[in-house]
Amino acid sequence: MSSTSSAIDAEQAKSIAIRACETDGTLRLVKHELEAYSKSKVGFLGSHQRLKITVEDEGSGETRTLNFFVKLVPRDSQAQVEFVKQRRVFNQEAEFFTKLMPRLLEATSASHTEAWAPRCYLANEDLVVLEDVRDRGYFMRDSKILSTEQLRSAAAAMARMHAASMIAERRLGQALNELYPQACAEQIFHPQIRDHGNALLESLIVEVSKRTNRSCKNTVPMIHRAFDFVTGHAKHRVVCHGDAWSNNVMIKDGQPAKCLLVDYQMTRYAPRMFDVAELICLSTYRDARDKNEKTVVKAYWEELCETLSKCEPSIDRPTYDELIDEYKQAKHSALFLAVMYLPSIMLSYDVFAKYKDDPAALYQNFVFRRNNACVLELMDQDEEYARRITEAVLDFVESCEKITAAEE
Repeated sequence: MSSTSSAIDAEQAKSIAIRACETDGTLRLVKHELEAYSKSKVGFLGSHQRLKITVEDEGSGETRTLNFFVKLVPRDSQAQVEFVKQRRVFNQEAEFFTKLMPRLLEATSASHTEAWAPRCYLANEDLVVLEDVRDRGYFMRDSKILSTEQLRSAAAAMARMHAASMIAERRLGQALNELYPQACAEQIFHPQIRDHGNALLESLIVEVSKRTNRSCKNTVPMIHRAFDFVTGHAKHRVVCHGDAWSNNVMIKDGQPAKCLLVDYQMTRYAPRMFDVAELICLSTYRDARDKNEKTVVKAYWEELCETLSKCEPSIDRPTYDELIDEYKQAKHSALFLAVMYLPSIMLSYDVFAKYKDDPAALYQNFVFRRNNACVLELMDQDEEYARRITEAVLDFVESCEKITAAEE
């Protein structure tokens, strides 16, 4: 048994197995153990493990082994631990799965709507235990770029989640962020980041623009605009996934492909199309984004309308053109989020291997950095890393220029 097995005791393991088997409790726990979920590092705000529980049916004597995905509080760096604890991101995910998620599932249960998230068996301030969806044929893509079909599938899953949010609010008669504030707490477009992180990102925008001989003006108020859109009082706000990039999208190949969204530490209450714009901006190259974004929005629209029609026909369904307009408004903020996220999420397996013996330095140099020196150095060495960050910066600068020109 691995040394981390103490994170889950025998009583918890048996309870998890009983819930997963949907039995009355006539199971005997044989053993349980934790092991690494994958050979390479996957997440930034959690340590990912695979939980194997072996149980015996006391009636038949049959023995079976069940697999689960476990996310534990990470210990790679002090800054990482402090962020997780101060922002209470595990508490937030526990609140989502234990209190808000049941409301969302209840909202669409009568129509047997296709799942959009994995089943949860335990969630608290220290860990989350979910079904291991790999056992059902779902996998995280090796590439950090999603194909058009994969994006459509992810957008459809997102639409089912958003529809559930809309339906639950209608039936409960109150905004879900008021009923479940801890599950919807904003982690990224946060006053602390706005006050202390914007200078770092503005510096990155300026430096990357210089490298491409592109001028950038008026970026500070445009950064504030990005924050205000997400946290302000825009219409059509729903419970959003909040962290929609390729590592949090589990795809099951097929015609059509199916998708489950994972990792709910960053759930927010925000404009619905910001979730879609974030997915597109974090998972595509610029040319594919421009070419396919309407196709992805259409897949979202079709699934949203179908789910609302089946589950709560009294709710007005948006037109495709209305969602396109919402997407255009949300895209500016999503591009800024890409500038914020890509220096971290685009780190290659080779970079993680380089910092294997000193993970704290990786977080200090890239995730919780105080300057962009290591980011710019890696851009000089890694063509793919440079391309993704450069495209996001130039797209954001172009968005700033368009907004400024339209308002002059």
